[in-house]
Amino acid sequence: MDKDKIPKELPKFEKPVLFLADTDATQAYVLESSKLPEVRGASRLLDALNLKVGDLIEEAGGHLIFAGGGGVLALAEQDAAPNLVQTVEEMYPAKTGIATVSATYRPLPANWQEQKFGDLVSWANHSLRRHKESKTPPPFFERMPFQAVCESCHVRPVDTHFLRGDAPQMLCQPCRVKWENGRKYDETWRDSSWYGRFFQWLEEHPGTKYKVSPAIEIPLTVDEIGRASKTREGYIGLLYLDGDSIGQLLSSLKEIDDYQALSHLLTDTTENVVFQTLAEALSPQKVKASELRAELDNRFGKDEEVVVHPFEIITIGGDDVLLIVPGDVAIPIAQNIGSRFSLQITPQVKHLLPVGQEAITMSAGVVIADDHTPLAMLVELATDLLKKGAKTAGGALDFHVLKSVDMVDKNIGHVRKQYPYYLKNAVKGQRGDLKLLARPYRYDQIEQLWEGLKILKTNKFASSQMQLLAKSLLDGRRQSTLFYHYQHQRHQGDKKAYEALEALLLSLYGDSARDPLPWRVVEGEEYSFQTALWDIAELFDFAPAKEAS
Repeated sequence: MDKDKIPKELPKFEKPVLFLADTDATQAYVLESSKLPEVRGASRLLDALNLKVGDLIEEAGGHLIFAGGGGVLALAEQDAAPNLVQTVEEMYPAKTGIATVSATYRPLPANWQEQKFGDLVSWANHSLRRHKESKTPPPFFERMPFQAVCESCHVRPVDTHFLRGDAPQMLCQPCRVKWENGRKYDETWRDSSWYGRFFQWLEEHPGTKYKVSPAIEIPLTVDEIGRASKTREGYIGLLYLDGDSIGQLLSSLKEIDDYQALSHLLTDTTENVVFQTLAEALSPQKVKASELRAELDNRFGKDEEVVVHPFEIITIGGDDVLLIVPGDVAIPIAQNIGSRFSLQITPQVKHLLPVGQEAITMSAGVVIADDHTPLAMLVELATDLLKKGAKTAGGALDFHVLKSVDMVDKNIGHVRKQYPYYLKNAVKGQRGDLKLLARPYRYDQIEQLWEGLKILKTNKFASSQMQLLAKSLLDGRRQSTLFYHYQHQRHQGDKKAYEALEALLLSLYGDSARDPLPWRVVEGEEYSFQTALWDIAELFDFAPAKEAS
């Protein structure tokens, strides 16, 4: 790890404390609206406040260890700490109208420099969690029955009327703040935004093919990203990735400079792999302009074509990534980010890993959905999927294709315990329950799955046939097995296509492929049989044909 930028000598503290701050319900605030200018405005405002906290700490004679992703860790003098806590906690709602932050401090023991610094941070984090749980409720905006509701959040009462382009807009005060900050962002995005940092990365890596031009715009709405999905227009992928057991690794570090160096290394590595993957997987796309663009920019009428950078980085903080991309590239982008993160960071921290741990890994949750689906709902689902992927050794990717908002349950595990993903005693006389999903997948498996889908498309496997095979799974193991083999024999003209499907299933099943396809036997679970065919069918329409080599 590069420690050149880490100060070797800390300021002298008479009574040192660990100061911690962390924004409350960050995603709920940032993603309250699906309008990208408001999302960017909220995110930009929190980032600015995060930097301001760091400045306040240093002005008070403290030492900033890490600031990013809504969190701050620092050393400070005990006499200055109470005023810092009060100032920071008052600053966020004053600037945003509704977003809050939790700040606290913990006095360090006299011999703290002889102790593991990671343990001290873990110890202080317990105080922060208790403080979060005991805080007073966030700001509340009462809305009387006769008051108009905000056109953006649909929760708070209208506070102000103003023109957005030529259209009148009624917003509450917090949404007005987001909008105004977002419009400032839209005017300066080429230099001071995630896009600007991505463009800078491209300049430092001239071998990439991604094009940057003043004529290319950023998307103003999520549906402009969805329209860039080539195989299934109108779908986006929301990606949420997070490093596995990073907290445990940080808590194992003895020295403060090791802790600080690893924190910065995580951020730099995550940012690098995201930019590298976006540069390889995407290119500017020509799409139809949204209604919002037509309102705000007289250069474009509704449905006129505009060239956009087809992605939105909501956040990259430490080892966290929250990203929106076109639906047809969501799976390969998540797979590449997760696997590259492990490959790039592990050699640099190998000496810090505990005995028995071979690598640092990252898990991913991916939701592919219609571009009009509320972002807050997609993030909630992606968070649940991420937790399931994190339970797989070596890091994994879990995904969900959301085709109907009405079927959504907040708990994805509960959804997958029900029809059509799980069948209990589906056919009389048949042993065991049936699970129609094989996810989550390790990154090598998801790469096999995606490459297999492209081969199926290249061999012109019919989408109608794929959906018939998937539908037959609902009839139970015996009937669906007979139907699968019947279709295989019946479509001799599509022999290569069915051989490609069989090869894909066998590659995913490995040594457990002991039963007639498309099922495999499962040991040690409450279900006895499992299939990956449903996963293949859900992703089938999003995959492109394999490019000729």
